[in-house]
This record gives sequence, structure tokens and C-alpha cells, in this order.
Amino acid sequence: MILAIDPSGAFHEGKGTTGWCVLEAGKNKVVRSGFLSAKDYDTKEAFWDAHVNLFVKMVKAYKTSVMVVIEDYILYASTAEAQINSRFETSKLIGILQYNFFKKQIEYSMQRAVDVKSRWTNEILIYKKILSKKGNKYYVYGDDKPINKHIIDSVRHAVHYNAFKNR
Repeated sequence: MILAIDPSGAFHEGKGTTGWCVLEAGKNKVVRSGFLSAKDYDTKEAFWDAHVNLFVKMVKAYKTSVMVVIEDYILYASTAEAQINSRFETSKLIGILQYNFFKKQIEYSMQRAVDVKSRWTNEILIYKKILSKKGNKYYVYGDDKPINKHIIDSVRHAVHYNAFKNR
């Protein structure tokens, strides 16, 4: 199993949304997915704590057969100016997750968004029967609950890790 996380620790800077999914690696099938939204929490620490609790719970649910994949946060030159005065809340969340996975001896891998977004377009994920589309909404293949772009990005990370790094 691959637990993939598209994190957004943004609380004060835009009320971010973190998408996540669990991919059954052998079947290349998403078996669970969801998101955490900052607007549902009163403080950034409560929002970040919800991440730790959820992801540790997911790892425990799948015992030792889970690999955690996290989208890394990289400041690119093309977006650096837009980040002036940023508190880098997402970077802080990623650090919290890394530290908690380290303390609990949970294996994890970091991936850049740029490596997965262009490689795993929505059209490719639909062709591979990982996602489906009805009208303008996307779904995990075989499910009838619409998913958001953050969940889709977590799916991209899971599929990428499974295709190129899962040995």
C-alpha cells in the first residue's frame, strides 16, 4: 500500500487543503482517499495535528505494508517573488510529518510536484482506469463520490511512486 499526501499546511495563508489517498500497489487501485481542510480548524496547530493523527492512523491500519509518499515543498525561482513574506506554513507541516514518521519508524519518500503533474495528467489517469470523469467532476475509478484537485494530486504521487520507485 502507498499512502500519498499532497500537503498544504497553509492556515493563515489561504486556508489550505491537503489531499491524500491509499493506493493498492499491486492493482494500481485507489482504495481510500480524502482531504483535510484548514477552514475546519480553529488553529494551525490543530490543523497540523489532524494531519499527524490521520496519517499515523492510516499507517497503523495497513501495518508494515505501507509506504508514505509526500509531495515536497520546493521554492522555485519562478515563484520566489510571490512567496516574499510567506511564513512557509506548508514547509512547517511537512517537517512535522517527517519528524513524526521518523519517530514512529515509518518509511517515507519525498517527491517533487513538477515530476508528477505533467507525467500523470488527468487523461492518463482516466485511461489507466485510476480515475473517471462524469461531466466536469472527477472520481476514483469505480466510486461515485466526487474528488477534489488535492486528492487527484495525491493520486498522481501514489501512481508515480508505484510506477518508478516501488521496488
